[in-house]
Amino acid sequence: MKQNRWKRGVLIGATLGALCSLFHRETREGAKEFGRDVLGQIRSYREDPAKAFEVLRTTVEEIEYYADSIIKQLDDADNMIEKRPKQG
Repeated sequence: MKQNRWKRGVLIGATLGALCSLFHRETREGAKEFGRDVLGQIRSYREDPAKAFEVLRTTVEEIEYYADSIIKQLDDADNMIEKRPKQG
């Protein structure tokens, strides 16, 4: 019961925060522009579904590349720490 009340409170708070932020003209215009861009992309993907899969594939490949790069950097940092002489 309390969990539902908590979720409801979070949802109400987020909604009120979003509505209040729309009083700011630049935020409101940015939200409109973002909505138009999203609708344009949806229309484009509806006309050419293969394009959506190509964009998805490219995005996944980029994420894999950056994840591999981060893992390599973490491994390099770990190796440097292990090679460092101990103090004390």
